Amino acid sequence: WDGEWWVADEDMFQFPKGVIVGQRNTTCAYGDSVMSVDYDGTNCPSGNGAVTIGKENAATGRQSVVLGGYKNTASETYSAVLSGFENTATGSLSAVLGGSLNEASGSRSTVSGGYLNIASAMDSVVSGGSYNTAEGQFSAVSAGRSNTAKGLNSAVSGGKRNKASGKISSVVGGNENIASGMLTSILGGKLNLATGFHSSVSGGELNKAKHSFSSVLGGSENTSSGQWSSILGGKLNKASGLHSSNSGGESNQATHPHS
Repeated sequence: WDGEWWVADEDMFQFPKGVIVGQRNTTCAYGDSVMSVDYDGTNCPSGNGAVTIGKENAATGRQSVVLGGYKNTASETYSAVLSGFENTATGSLSAVLGGSLNEASGSRSTVSGGYLNIASAMDSVVSGGSYNTAEGQFSAVSAGRSNTAKGLNSAVSGGKRNKASGKISSVVGGNENIASGMLTSILGGKLNLATGFHSSVSGGELNKAKHSFSSVLGGSENTSSGQWSSILGGKLNKASGLHSSNSGGESNQATHPHS
Protein backbone atom coordinates (compact mmCIF):
# COMPACT_ATOMS: atom_id res chain seq x y z
CA TRP A 1 0.00 0.00 0.00
CA ASP A 2 1.57 3.27 -1.10
CA GLY A 3 -1.23 5.53 0.08
CA GLU A 4 -3.12 5.24 -3.22
CA TRP A 5 -2.75 1.73 -4.64
CA TRP A 6 -2.77 -1.76 -3.20
CA VAL A 7 -0.06 -3.78 -4.96
CA ALA A 8 -0.38 -7.57 -4.72
CA ASP A 9 3.05 -8.44 -6.09
CA GLU A 10 2.91 -12.23 -6.22
CA ASP A 11 0.05 -12.71 -3.76
CA MET A 12 -3.10 -14.58 -4.80
CA PHE A 13 -6.63 -13.65 -3.75
CA GLN A 14 -9.57 -16.03 -3.60
CA PHE A 15 -13.22 -14.88 -3.58
CA PRO A 16 -15.48 -17.97 -3.51
CA LYS A 17 -18.67 -15.90 -3.66
CA GLY A 18 -17.51 -13.40 -6.26
CA VAL A 19 -16.33 -9.89 -7.03
CA ILE A 20 -18.30 -6.75 -7.83
CA VAL A 21 -16.46 -3.76 -9.27
CA GLY A 22 -18.73 -0.76 -8.80
CA GLN A 23 -22.24 -0.89 -7.35
CA ARG A 24 -24.22 -3.83 -6.00
CA ASN A 25 -27.58 -4.67 -7.57
CA THR A 26 -29.84 -5.01 -4.53
CA THR A 27 -32.51 -6.90 -6.52
CA CYS A 28 -30.14 -9.53 -7.93
CA ALA A 29 -29.76 -13.01 -6.43
CA TYR A 30 -26.04 -13.31 -7.17
CA GLY A 31 -24.69 -16.74 -8.01
CA ASP A 32 -21.50 -18.23 -6.61
CA SER A 33 -18.07 -17.38 -8.05
CA VAL A 34 -19.41 -14.47 -10.10
CA MET A 35 -17.80 -11.36 -11.52
CA SER A 36 -19.56 -8.08 -12.31
CA VAL A 37 -18.34 -4.69 -13.47
CA ASP A 38 -21.33 -2.56 -12.60
CA TYR A 39 -21.21 1.23 -12.66
CA ASP A 40 -24.78 1.80 -11.50
CA GLY A 41 -25.91 -1.46 -9.88
CA THR A 42 -28.05 -2.80 -12.72
CA ASN A 43 -26.24 -5.97 -13.84
CA CYS A 44 -27.17 -9.39 -12.51
CA PRO A 45 -24.84 -12.42 -12.74
CA SER A 46 -27.22 -14.88 -11.07
CA GLY A 47 -25.82 -18.03 -12.63
CA ASN A 48 -22.97 -19.77 -10.85
CA GLY A 49 -19.68 -18.74 -12.44
CA ALA A 50 -21.39 -15.98 -14.45
CA VAL A 51 -19.82 -12.71 -15.61
CA THR A 52 -21.50 -9.40 -16.46
CA ILE A 53 -20.12 -6.13 -17.77
CA GLY A 54 -22.19 -3.20 -19.05
CA LYS A 55 -25.63 -1.95 -18.07
CA GLU A 56 -28.79 -3.90 -17.18
CA ASN A 57 -27.25 -7.12 -18.43
CA ALA A 58 -28.15 -10.51 -16.98
CA ALA A 59 -26.15 -13.73 -17.02
CA THR A 60 -28.51 -16.30 -15.53
CA GLY A 61 -27.10 -19.49 -16.99
CA ARG A 62 -24.32 -21.46 -15.33
CA GLN A 63 -20.96 -20.04 -16.44
CA SER A 64 -22.71 -17.67 -18.82
CA VAL A 65 -21.21 -14.35 -19.88
CA VAL A 66 -22.45 -10.91 -20.96
CA LEU A 67 -19.60 -8.58 -21.87
CA GLY A 68 -20.81 -5.06 -22.49
CA GLY A 69 -23.84 -3.54 -24.11
CA TYR A 70 -27.29 -2.84 -22.68
CA LYS A 71 -30.16 -5.08 -21.61
CA ASN A 72 -28.59 -8.29 -22.91
CA THR A 73 -29.30 -11.74 -21.47
CA ALA A 74 -27.38 -15.01 -21.46
CA SER A 75 -29.68 -17.55 -19.87
CA GLU A 76 -28.33 -21.01 -20.66
CA THR A 77 -25.23 -22.93 -19.62
CA TYR A 78 -22.06 -21.56 -21.26
CA SER A 79 -24.06 -19.02 -23.29
CA ALA A 80 -22.59 -15.63 -24.15
CA VAL A 81 -23.56 -12.17 -25.41
CA LEU A 82 -20.82 -9.80 -26.47
CA SER A 83 -22.18 -6.26 -26.47
CA GLY A 84 -25.17 -4.87 -28.36
CA PHE A 85 -28.73 -4.10 -27.26
CA GLU A 86 -31.43 -6.49 -26.03
CA ASN A 87 -29.74 -9.57 -27.43
CA THR A 88 -30.50 -12.98 -25.93
CA ALA A 89 -28.51 -16.21 -25.89
CA THR A 90 -30.94 -18.88 -24.69
CA GLY A 91 -29.40 -22.05 -26.08
CA SER A 92 -26.61 -23.94 -24.33
CA LEU A 93 -23.22 -22.89 -25.72
CA SER A 94 -24.98 -20.26 -27.84
CA ALA A 95 -23.57 -16.82 -28.61
CA VAL A 96 -24.68 -13.42 -29.87
CA LEU A 97 -21.95 -11.10 -31.07
CA GLY A 98 -23.31 -7.58 -31.08
CA GLY A 99 -26.21 -6.07 -32.95
CA SER A 100 -29.64 -5.57 -31.46
CA LEU A 101 -32.68 -7.70 -30.67
CA ASN A 102 -30.95 -10.85 -31.90
CA GLU A 103 -31.58 -14.31 -30.47
CA ALA A 104 -29.48 -17.47 -30.43
CA SER A 105 -31.83 -20.12 -29.09
CA GLY A 106 -30.44 -23.30 -30.58
CA SER A 107 -27.74 -25.31 -28.86
CA ARG A 108 -24.34 -24.10 -30.12
CA SER A 109 -26.06 -21.50 -32.32
CA THR A 110 -24.52 -18.13 -33.20
CA VAL A 111 -25.77 -14.74 -34.34
CA SER A 112 -23.13 -12.25 -35.43
CA GLY A 113 -24.53 -8.74 -35.43
CA GLY A 114 -27.43 -7.35 -37.35
CA TYR A 115 -30.99 -6.70 -36.22
CA LEU A 116 -33.79 -9.06 -35.20
CA ASN A 117 -31.99 -12.17 -36.41
CA ILE A 118 -32.72 -15.62 -34.98
CA ALA A 119 -30.63 -18.80 -34.94
CA SER A 120 -33.05 -21.34 -33.52
CA ALA A 121 -31.64 -24.70 -34.55
CA MET A 122 -28.69 -26.65 -33.20
CA ASP A 123 -25.41 -25.44 -34.73
CA SER A 124 -27.18 -22.79 -36.82
CA VAL A 125 -25.62 -19.44 -37.74
CA VAL A 126 -26.85 -16.01 -38.80
CA SER A 127 -24.22 -13.49 -39.87
CA GLY A 128 -25.58 -9.97 -40.02
CA GLY A 129 -28.50 -8.56 -41.92
CA SER A 130 -31.98 -8.18 -40.46
CA TYR A 131 -35.02 -10.36 -39.83
CA ASN A 132 -33.08 -13.45 -40.90
CA THR A 133 -33.77 -16.90 -39.48
CA ALA A 134 -31.68 -20.08 -39.41
CA GLU A 135 -34.12 -22.85 -38.50
CA GLY A 136 -32.43 -26.00 -39.80
CA GLN A 137 -29.62 -27.88 -38.05
CA PHE A 138 -26.25 -26.69 -39.39
CA SER A 139 -28.08 -24.03 -41.44
CA ALA A 140 -26.67 -20.58 -42.17
CA VAL A 141 -27.89 -17.17 -43.30
CA SER A 142 -25.35 -14.55 -44.32
CA ALA A 143 -26.67 -10.98 -44.42
CA GLY A 144 -29.66 -9.81 -46.41
CA ARG A 145 -33.16 -9.28 -45.08
CA SER A 146 -35.99 -11.63 -44.13
CA ASN A 147 -34.17 -14.72 -45.39
CA THR A 148 -34.78 -18.22 -44.02
CA ALA A 149 -32.57 -21.32 -44.00
CA LYS A 150 -34.86 -24.11 -42.89
CA GLY A 151 -33.41 -27.33 -44.28
CA LEU A 152 -30.61 -29.41 -42.76
CA ASN A 153 -27.28 -27.92 -43.90
CA SER A 154 -29.13 -25.27 -45.92
CA ALA A 155 -27.78 -21.79 -46.64
CA VAL A 156 -28.94 -18.38 -47.83
CA SER A 157 -26.42 -15.70 -48.74
CA GLY A 158 -27.84 -12.22 -49.03
CA GLY A 159 -30.85 -11.01 -50.90
CA LYS A 160 -34.35 -10.53 -49.58
CA ARG A 161 -37.09 -12.95 -48.54
CA ASN A 162 -35.24 -15.96 -49.90
CA LYS A 163 -35.84 -19.44 -48.48
CA ALA A 164 -33.74 -22.59 -48.52
CA SER A 165 -35.97 -25.33 -47.12
CA GLY A 166 -34.53 -28.43 -48.75
CA LYS A 167 -31.77 -30.53 -47.23
CA ILE A 168 -28.37 -29.11 -48.34
CA SER A 169 -30.17 -26.46 -50.42
CA SER A 170 -28.87 -22.96 -51.10
CA VAL A 171 -29.95 -19.55 -52.35
CA VAL A 172 -27.41 -16.88 -53.25
CA GLY A 173 -28.88 -13.41 -53.53
CA GLY A 174 -31.98 -12.32 -55.34
CA ASN A 175 -35.49 -11.79 -54.09
CA GLU A 176 -38.19 -14.24 -52.96
CA ASN A 177 -36.48 -17.33 -54.33
CA ILE A 178 -37.22 -20.79 -52.91
CA ALA A 179 -34.95 -23.83 -53.00
CA SER A 180 -37.09 -26.60 -51.53
CA GLY A 181 -35.67 -29.79 -53.00
CA MET A 182 -32.69 -31.71 -51.69
CA LEU A 183 -29.37 -30.36 -53.01
CA THR A 184 -31.16 -27.61 -54.93
CA SER A 185 -29.64 -24.21 -55.66
CA ILE A 186 -30.78 -20.80 -56.86
CA LEU A 187 -28.34 -18.12 -57.92
CA GLY A 188 -29.99 -14.72 -57.90
CA GLY A 189 -33.05 -13.57 -59.73
CA LYS A 190 -36.57 -13.15 -58.45
CA LEU A 191 -39.41 -15.50 -57.57
CA ASN A 192 -37.54 -18.55 -58.83
CA LEU A 193 -38.27 -22.07 -57.60
CA ALA A 194 -36.08 -25.19 -57.47
CA THR A 195 -37.99 -28.25 -56.24
CA GLY A 196 -36.45 -31.25 -57.97
CA PHE A 197 -33.56 -33.24 -56.49
CA HIS A 198 -30.27 -31.52 -57.41
CA SER A 199 -32.13 -28.97 -59.56
CA SER A 200 -30.95 -25.40 -60.12
CA VAL A 201 -32.06 -21.99 -61.33
CA SER A 202 -29.54 -19.31 -62.26
CA GLY A 203 -31.07 -15.87 -62.36
CA GLY A 204 -34.11 -14.63 -64.17
CA GLU A 205 -37.65 -14.34 -62.88
CA LEU A 206 -40.44 -16.80 -62.19
CA ASN A 207 -38.40 -19.75 -63.42
CA LYS A 208 -38.95 -23.31 -62.15
CA ALA A 209 -36.73 -26.38 -62.04
CA LYS A 210 -39.11 -29.13 -60.97
CA HIS A 211 -37.51 -32.50 -61.71
CA SER A 212 -34.30 -34.16 -60.57
CA PHE A 213 -31.16 -32.65 -62.15
CA SER A 214 -33.24 -30.11 -64.09
CA SER A 215 -31.96 -26.57 -64.65
CA VAL A 216 -32.99 -23.14 -65.90
CA LEU A 217 -30.43 -20.50 -66.84
CA GLY A 218 -32.03 -17.09 -66.81
CA GLY A 219 -35.02 -15.76 -68.69
CA SER A 220 -38.52 -15.56 -67.30
CA GLU A 221 -41.44 -17.90 -66.65
CA ASN A 222 -39.53 -20.93 -67.89
CA THR A 223 -40.26 -24.43 -66.54
CA SER A 224 -37.87 -27.34 -66.67
CA SER A 225 -39.91 -30.34 -65.53
CA GLY A 226 -38.24 -33.31 -67.19
CA GLN A 227 -35.49 -35.32 -65.54
CA TRP A 228 -32.08 -33.95 -66.63
CA SER A 229 -33.90 -31.27 -68.67
CA SER A 230 -32.57 -27.74 -69.20
CA ILE A 231 -33.65 -24.34 -70.47
CA LEU A 232 -31.27 -21.62 -71.56
CA GLY A 233 -33.01 -18.27 -71.20
CA GLY A 234 -35.98 -16.95 -73.08
CA LYS A 235 -39.56 -16.66 -71.92
CA LEU A 236 -42.40 -19.09 -71.28
CA ASN A 237 -40.34 -22.05 -72.46
CA LYS A 238 -40.83 -25.62 -71.26
CA ALA A 239 -38.62 -28.69 -71.18
CA SER A 240 -40.62 -31.69 -70.00
CA GLY A 241 -38.94 -34.62 -71.72
CA LEU A 242 -36.17 -36.77 -70.27
CA HIS A 243 -32.80 -35.15 -71.10
CA SER A 244 -34.65 -32.49 -73.12
CA SER A 245 -33.28 -28.99 -73.69
CA ASN A 246 -34.68 -25.66 -74.79
CA SER A 247 -32.38 -22.88 -75.99
CA GLY A 248 -34.15 -19.59 -75.52
CA GLY A 249 -36.84 -17.96 -77.57
CA GLU A 250 -40.43 -17.70 -76.43
CA SER A 251 -43.15 -20.26 -75.77
CA ASN A 252 -41.06 -23.17 -77.06
CA GLN A 253 -41.59 -26.71 -75.79
CA ALA A 254 -39.27 -29.71 -75.63
CA THR A 255 -41.56 -32.59 -74.72
CA HIS A 256 -39.83 -35.66 -76.11
CA PRO A 257 -36.88 -37.51 -74.57
CA HIS A 258 -33.52 -36.15 -75.73
CA SER A 259 -35.29 -33.43 -77.72
